[in-house]
Amino acid sequence: MKLSRPLAALALCIATLAAGAQNAELPASPSEIKAPSFKTFVAQPPTRLEVHSASGDFAAPLLIIEDHQLPLVFGLLLFEAGSLREPEDKSGLADLYVEGLREGGCSEFTGAEFNSWLDSHAVELSMQMTQDHLRISFSCLREDLEGTLLRVGQLLRSPAFDGRAVEVGRMQILNGIARAKEDSAELATQAMNRVLFGNTSHFGRSATAASVSSIAIDDLKKYHDSNVGLDRVTVGISGDVTAAMGVDIATQALGGLGLVGTASALPTPVFWSPERTTIYVVDRPGVPQTELLLGGIGVRIDDPSHAPLTLWSYVVGAGGMSNRITQRVRTDLGLAYMVGCGFSGGLARPGQFYAYCGTRNEAVGDALSEMLEVITATGSEIIPKEELNAARARLLGSQVFRYDSADEQLERAMTLQVNALPSTFWETNLDRLRQVTPSSVAMAVRNHIPPARFLCVAVGPADEIIPYLETVANVVLLSEDTPIANSSKDAQQAIDTMFTVLGGKERWRDLTSVYTEQVAKITYKAGTAEVPVLQWRTFEPLQIRMRQRMMSGLFFTNVISKGEGWLQAPSGVSSVSADSIQVWKTQMQRWIYYTLHRLAQDESSITVSIDSEGRIVLTEDSGQLCWITLDSLGRPASMGVEERGASKVYTYEEWSEADGFPYISRFKEGENQTIEVSKFVPNVEIEEGTFSL
Repeated sequence: MKLSRPLAALALCIATLAAGAQNAELPASPSEIKAPSFKTFVAQPPTRLEVHSASGDFAAPLLIIEDHQLPLVFGLLLFEAGSLREPEDKSGLADLYVEGLREGGCSEFTGAEFNSWLDSHAVELSMQMTQDHLRISFSCLREDLEGTLLRVGQLLRSPAFDGRAVEVGRMQILNGIARAKEDSAELATQAMNRVLFGNTSHFGRSATAASVSSIAIDDLKKYHDSNVGLDRVTVGISGDVTAAMGVDIATQALGGLGLVGTASALPTPVFWSPERTTIYVVDRPGVPQTELLLGGIGVRIDDPSHAPLTLWSYVVGAGGMSNRITQRVRTDLGLAYMVGCGFSGGLARPGQFYAYCGTRNEAVGDALSEMLEVITATGSEIIPKEELNAARARLLGSQVFRYDSADEQLERAMTLQVNALPSTFWETNLDRLRQVTPSSVAMAVRNHIPPARFLCVAVGPADEIIPYLETVANVVLLSEDTPIANSSKDAQQAIDTMFTVLGGKERWRDLTSVYTEQVAKITYKAGTAEVPVLQWRTFEPLQIRMRQRMMSGLFFTNVISKGEGWLQAPSGVSSVSADSIQVWKTQMQRWIYYTLHRLAQDESSITVSIDSEGRIVLTEDSGQLCWITLDSLGRPASMGVEERGASKVYTYEEWSEADGFPYISRFKEGENQTIEVSKFVPNVEIEEGTFSL
C-alpha cells in the first residue's frame, strides 16, 4: 500500500522519535517525568505617542501595540465622561446619550448611512457608558482603519442626535426599566444599591420612567459639549498597524475635537453598614424562588488588604465550583443552584463585598444562615495552607488569559494610563498574591467582614419568606416609600454646618499640633481617682507624648513617634510592643481634633453618610472610622469608635474657647471616666526632643 505524502511524513516522524526513544533512558514511572521549563511571560509594552490638536496647543495620549500576525486592528477610545457625571434629576441620560450618539448620525452622514458603511466593511463598533468613561471600541481590517476612525471622529465632532434615533433609544431604555420589574436579580441589585449607598447618591439611584422621559435632546447636547473633547480622551490601537500609521490616522480623525476643560471630580461612594445584620425584603408575589444578595464596603485594588481578600474570595466563594460556599450550600445541602461571594477590587474607588444566592422560598432562612456561617467562619479560623495554595494556583493560572492577545494587553495598558498607575502595577499585584499567608487572610477578614453587621436584600413573596428570614436577623419590608437614611448630601451639609459653627474649615485645616492639660476622674467600685495628664500631639506626622501622675504620686510618660514607642516609669525606660504602638496609632487617628483636621482637608479617602439613627458616619477604605452626633448648635456632641473589638463612646459635655479657638473642656470617655481640660493650646511650638525619651 502506498502512503500519501502527509501520512508518509507522519510515519517518518514517528519512526524517528521511536529510534530516539530506544537510545534514551525511560523513567521508571510517570511521576519522574520532568516538566519543561517555561520562560516568564512579559506583556508587550505599548508605544506611547500623542494625538495633537489641530491648533497644536494640546496633545492626547496615544498607546499603540503592534501585532502583525493577522491583518486586523482593534481600537479603543476612553473619554472621561460616564454615568456619574449625569445630572441628579436626569438618571438614564448617559445611556440615552450613547443611543443617540451611536444611531443619530452627524452633519456628514446619517445614522443609517453610518451603519451601512460599517456593515459593508465588516466593522464591529461598540459604544458603552461606564460610571467613569464613554468607551468606544472597534475592530476592523487593517485597510479599513482610516475609514473607521475618520467616521468615528466626524460623529464625535458634530453629533446630530437625530430626534427619531433618540426616541427609539428612549423606548428601548423604558422597555428595559419595565422588564427589570419582572427580574428578581435586577430588583435585588437596585434595592441593594439603594440601601447600601442611599437613594440620593449617584451610586444608589436608578433610572426611572419619569427621569428618562424628562431628558431632552438639548440635555444630550449639553452633556456632549461638557464631556467629550480631545482633552478628555485616551486613545489606543493594537494589531496590524505601525506607530507612524497610527499617529497619522488618529491625528486626522481626532485632532479636530475641541477642548472641554478638566473633568470635574467624581463623587465617592458612601457605604452604609447597619448596626446589626438587617434583611430588606422586596415583595414580589407569586414567584417560587427568592433572590438573596449581600453587600458591603470593599477595597481599592491597590489596598494592602486586596490580595488576601482576593485569595479569600477564591477559597470561600469564587473561581469555580470547588469553593466552600458552593460545596456547602449547593452540593451538600441542595439549597441553591448558583451561590457565591467575594470582594471586588476597584481602581478609581473601593469595590464591594458581595454574596448571592437563589433558593426556594421555604429554604430561604436555611440558605442565608448557611451562607453567613461559611463567610464568617474564616474570621475565627486559619485557612489551611494547602487549601489557600490551591486557590492561589487557580487564580495565578488564570492570569495568562488576561494577556493572550494584543487587544487584552492594550486594554490593561490603557487602564494603567487613565488611572495614573505605574507600568509594573499588574506584576506587583501578582507578587502580592504570591506572598499572601493564611494569617494575613485571617487578619484581612477580621478587618473587613463584621460578623454581625451584614446588609442583605431578599426579593420574593414577602408573606412567605419573612417568617423564615426573621429567624435569621432583623427584617425590614422595603417599598418605594421606605426612607433610606444613608444620604451623602445630607451628611455633607451637616459637616459644612459643623465647621461653620466651629470657625470655618481653614482654621481646622491649618491645625497641626495641640497641647492640653487635663484631669481624668476615674470611677471605681471603691471610689474615684484623679489623674492629672499633660499631652503633646502633632498630626503630621502623628506623634504623642503623654505624662500622667498616678494616685501613688509616681509619674509615667508614654511617647509614640514615627512607628516607635517608649514608656518611662520609675523603674526606667522600656520599648512599647508593636501591637501596643498600633493601638496607640489607631486611637490617635480617631481623636476628635485630628478627625476634624482631616475632614477640613477634604481627604478623598474619607466618605461621609447619615445612618438610620441620624449620626454622621465616617468611613475609610478599611471600614468605619467613627460616627459623630451634633448638638443643637451643630458642634460634635459625641463620637463612637470601635477599639479592639469593643465599642467606645466619647460624650462631649462642655465647649470653651482658647484665644478664639473652640475646644472641648469637659467630656466623658466611656461610662466611668470624665476628663476636664484646664488648658488647650492649638498649634503649639513643641521643643526638640519632646517625642523621644
